[in-house]
Amino acid sequence: MKQVSVGRILWFVVAIAMVAIGALLGILGLFALVYNGDGGDTYVTFRGDRVSADLVGAIALGLGVVFVVASVALFKHPWQGRFEGLRG
Repeated sequence: MKQVSVGRILWFVVAIAMVAIGALLGILGLFALVYNGDGGDTYVTFRGDRVSADLVGAIALGLGVVFVVASVALFKHPWQGRFEGLRG
């Protein structure tokens, strides 16, 4: 039976968490871009200021894509061998 290291499990958990965060940010971004309220401009309150919901949606969607792409990179590249040069 193949033994799995704690580092590999942690790497996998981080990648799964990044997929989940990216998916949630992407869905939030799509909702913010698509929602039109009562037909007028929609805003999000951020630190007491009103920010366009379209801008917030685009940023959230972009961050979601970045998180998903980064998690795919984590899945493709196993952690073993990355730090070989740092060991004494």
